[in-house]
Amino acid sequence: MFKREKAAGPPETLIGSSVTIRGDVEFEGGIHLQGRILGNFRMQPGGDATMDIEAGAEVEGEVRAQQARINGRVRGDVHVGGRLVLGSRAVIEGNVHYGSIEMAAGARITGKMLSNAAAGPSAGQSLNSTSSKPSLQ
Repeated sequence: MFKREKAAGPPETLIGSSVTIRGDVEFEGGIHLQGRILGNFRMQPGGDATMDIEAGAEVEGEVRAQQARINGRVRGDVHVGGRLVLGSRAVIEGNVHYGSIEMAAGARITGKMLSNAAAGPSAGQSLNSTSSKPSLQ
C-alpha cells in the first residue's frame, strides 16, 4: 500500500557529538552530524548530497543539500532541492526551501516555508547559490 524509499548506505562522513567546527563545511555524498557547526553547512555546487542532522546537533548558518533529515537545531535558512524530513525534535530558526517535505509532530519552524516547485524552473539553480542574500521570486 505505501512504498518505503530505499535506505541510503552509510554516510561517507561522520561529525561526532564532541566536535565543534567553526567555519563553513562543504561536502559530497552523505554526511551525518552529531556535533556543532558554526558556519554554513552545504553540499558542493552541482552535487547530489544527503545530510543527516541528529537530535542534539546544531548548525548556526545556512544549510544546503539535495536530501536532508533534520532532527536537531538549525539557526539559518535551509535549502533542500529534494526531500526534507523533519523529526519531532527539529527546530529551525530561518526560512525553509524544499522540494518535498515530511514533518513529524513536534517539529518547529520559525520562518517561512517555501516550496521549490512554487518558485518555478529557477529553483534548482538557487539551490547551488552561495549568496547569503534572500531571493525575491
